[in-house]
Amino acid sequence: MRVSEADKKVVKSVKDKIKRLQKKGIDLSNEIKIPDLKKTTRKEFKQFEEFRKTFLNRAKSSQYNVIKNEKGVHFLKKEIDEIKRNIEIDTKRAERRRKEEEQKYGRQREIEKLILMKEPDEFGRMGKFDINNIDSRKEFMKKFERAEKRADPNYEDIRKRQMIENYIEKLYDVFNSDADPIAEMIYKMDINDFYDLYKREPRMQFDIVYVEELMEGYADEYAQEISYYIQRFNEGFYNDGLKNFPDVY
Repeated sequence: MRVSEADKKVVKSVKDKIKRLQKKGIDLSNEIKIPDLKKTTRKEFKQFEEFRKTFLNRAKSSQYNVIKNEKGVHFLKKEIDEIKRNIEIDTKRAERRRKEEEQKYGRQREIEKLILMKEPDEFGRMGKFDINNIDSRKEFMKKFERAEKRADPNYEDIRKRQMIENYIEKLYDVFNSDADPIAEMIYKMDINDFYDLYKREPRMQFDIVYVEELMEGYADEYAQEISYYIQRFNEGFYNDGLKNFPDVY
C-alpha cells in the first residue's frame, strides 16, 4: 500500500500508548502486533486502524482502560475482568466438586478430616479477588496465570494426572522395586477410575499417613494389598459402588 503521513501517525499513536503502559508495568509488546507499513496491505491496515480506536479509547468501559489500586499498582480493565471471570469459573467448579465428592465419598471424606485435621480439598480454590490486596504487577501476573490455568476445561484431568504421578513417586519411596507392578497397573487405568478407587478405599491412601517407622517389616504386605484392590477394581467388583467392593484385604 502507499504509506501516508496519517498512516504513520496511526502506528505511532499505538506505539506511544504501549510505551506509556510499559512505564506502568503493563507489557503489551508481545500481545499487540504493530504492522510493517512496507509489507502491510491496505485491507490489513484498516483492521489495525479499527483496533486503534478500541486501544486508545479512554472510556471507563474500554477494555484497555487503566485502573490503579490503592497501592499504586496499575491494571487494564480487561485483565481485571478476565481474572474475575476465571476465578468465578474456578469457584463454581470447586463447589460442584464438593457436592459430588460428599455424595460419592461422604464416609471417606470424614476419615480424611480426622487424619488431616482439616477439610480435604485436592483441587482447592482461589477464593475472592480484591484488587487492593495486590502489591505489585509481578504478584498480579502470578495470580492471573494461576486463574487462567484453573479455568482451563482440562484442569481437573491435569491435576488428577499430577496426583497419580505423585502417588507413584511415593510408591517407589516406600516399596522400592516392589512398586513396579503396582505402577504398571495404575498407568493402565483411566485417571478417573484410579481417582475413584483412591477416594473410595482408605487403604489405598498410604501416601497421606505414611510414616517410615510404621512400614518396617510391613511394606511387602502393604504393596500386595494395594495390588489386590486395583485387581479387584479391574475385575468389576467396583461396578456396583461399595456394595460388592471388598472392605477387608
